[in-house]
Amino acid sequence: MAYDIGARVFDTAAAYGAGNAELILGRALKGKDDAVIVTKVGYFGDPETRKIAPEDASVAAIRRSIDNSRQRLQRDCIDVALLHINEYPIERAGEVFDTLGLLRQEGKIGGFGWSTDHHERLAAYARREGFVAVENDFNVFTPANELMAVAARENASSSKSMRHLPDIVQAIALNNKIDESRDFAAIVQSTLYQELRKTNRTLKNLGVKQAPFMVLVGATMPSVLAEISFMSNSAEATLLKTDRYKQQIAEALMAGIMRYQNSLKKVLPRAE
Repeated sequence: MAYDIGARVFDTAAAYGAGNAELILGRALKGKDDAVIVTKVGYFGDPETRKIAPEDASVAAIRRSIDNSRQRLQRDCIDVALLHINEYPIERAGEVFDTLGLLRQEGKIGGFGWSTDHHERLAAYARREGFVAVENDFNVFTPANELMAVAARENASSSKSMRHLPDIVQAIALNNKIDESRDFAAIVQSTLYQELRKTNRTLKNLGVKQAPFMVLVGATMPSVLAEISFMSNSAEATLLKTDRYKQQIAEALMAGIMRYQNSLKKVLPRAE
């Protein structure tokens, strides 16, 4: 478990798995008071039907969402609650943060923020008391310079740590194995999908994603991270409990690695 190897910040949302992700996280972190939990409001669902409701950032919906999240996460107070709607109108967001501010005063959340990629939205509300976080895309292809500049300006103490982020991203972008890793990932992904779909007919191919994973920084060989299953998916969680399916996953990964290795053998060496 991530907690056992040192992770202390856990990100979830009322909409993830229609609330089932919060249920799983709540059980896993029960009694672990040093774990910081970040959840979101604006989208939510029904854990039983697994249906997601249309976006709703009204006062009533936010209060209901936070109370439901507190129950699922088994926490009296959620550390941070973020507005989940990326492009929520700036002129209407004030009411959202008014509500979150009152929930903070009531002791139901410790702080709040916005999950958004728009720097102007962050700038409009970052100085509010209790506004402590922004969650956004940040990777080799989406450096989010303007948004990071707003965050650094609004929180001087954060700027000292954020100044190191460009170096981290550059280390990955300049990795001369990035092209090989992309090819490697495509082969492993397709092999996993082909093999596991034989057992799990509902399996979806989500494709290959690229991002600056810290665990891959400095790798001197083609490297990938494989996301095998979603624990919030009951069908996949059931399959993962069987030795047969876990063995099938291991064999599919090995087959993908061997396919990639064989593809390298077909490349003729360059004449000196």
